[in-house]
Amino acid sequence: MDEPVKTVWRTLFPAFRVPLMALAAAAYWGCSSSPQDGPVVGGGVKSNHPPTVRLVTIVPDPVVLAGPITAHVAADDPDGTDPTKRFQWIVNGVPVLGATGPELPPSQVKRGDLIALEVIATDGQVESVPYRTQPVTVVNTPPVIAHVVVEMEAPGNGNRVHAKVDAVDPDRDEIHYTYRWWRNDQEIQEGEESVLDTTGFGRKDVIVVEVIARDQDAAAAPVRSAPSALGNSPPLIVSSPVPLTNREVYEYLVQAKDVDGDSITYVLETGPPGMTINMATGQVTWKILSGVAGTHRVKVMAEDGQGGAAWQEFELSIPSTA
Repeated sequence: MDEPVKTVWRTLFPAFRVPLMALAAAAYWGCSSSPQDGPVVGGGVKSNHPPTVRLVTIVPDPVVLAGPITAHVAADDPDGTDPTKRFQWIVNGVPVLGATGPELPPSQVKRGDLIALEVIATDGQVESVPYRTQPVTVVNTPPVIAHVVVEMEAPGNGNRVHAKVDAVDPDRDEIHYTYRWWRNDQEIQEGEESVLDTTGFGRKDVIVVEVIARDQDAAAAPVRSAPSALGNSPPLIVSSPVPLTNREVYEYLVQAKDVDGDSITYVLETGPPGMTINMATGQVTWKILSGVAGTHRVKVMAEDGQGGAAWQEFELSIPSTA
C-alpha cells in the first residue's frame, strides 16, 4: 500500500472503530429499546380496544312503579378489563336531569310514560358506542299492601274486631278492599266489611284476616295478618228487668252467659236502700219499705274474674201513697 494511503487509513480508523464495534454488538445481541427510546415500530406494544355494550335490559318487565326501575347491563372489554358504565335515563324522549345511575326512582315517572336508557361503557381510556334501549311503557301498578293487623274495637262497640290495613297505590288510584276472615283456620266471612262480630267466640279462638286490595284495573296479591288470639270475652247479660208489680217486694233474676266458660259473679253497684243481690245466682231482692216513693236507679253487674264485666241499668218507680 502506498504510504499516503496508509497514512489516511491510520487517521480514519480510530474514528470508525467505536461505531463499528457498537454495530457488531447490536448484530450479535439483537435490538432493544427503553421507554425513553419511544415505541418500537413493528411489534411488542399491544394497542387498546374499546369496550362493547352487548345488552341492556330494563326491569321489571312490564315496568310498574312498585319499586325502583333497574338496568341490567351486559358489557365486556376485548382487553380483559372490567369496564365501568355511564347511564342516562330518558323519559318521553327527554333525558332526566340527575338520573345517571343504574336505578330510576319511580317517583320520577308515571303511568303511561315511555322510558329508555342510554349506556356507555369505558375502560378509562376509550369508550364504547352508546347503547340505547327501545322505549318501554309504564303500565298500571296494582296497590301495594305494607301490612295488615287485627285490632279490637273501642270499648262500647260490642264484641268486634276490625282489620287495619296500610296500603298505597303508586298511581294514586282509589283502592277497594275485600276481606276474608278466618276463625281457627276456617273461613267464616268474606266481603267488603272490615269489621267482624265476635259475639259467641271463645277466649282461645284465633282470628286471621286476609285482605285483597285492587284499583280499577288490577288486584294486588292477598296479604294475611298474623294470627290474633281474642283473649278474654266479657260476660253477656241475657235477661231483662221485670216491672214492679208488688208494692211490698221486688224480685228479678239476673242471668248472664260467658262464652269462655268463666264463673260469673253478680254485683249490685247501685240500688235503693234495702235492695240486695245474690252474688252466685244473680237474684235481686228488694223489700220495699215505707217512705221510699219516687224513682230509683238500679245498676247490676256480671263479672267473670278475668277482667271482663257486663252491666245493666234500669229504673223502678214507687208511686206516692198520699
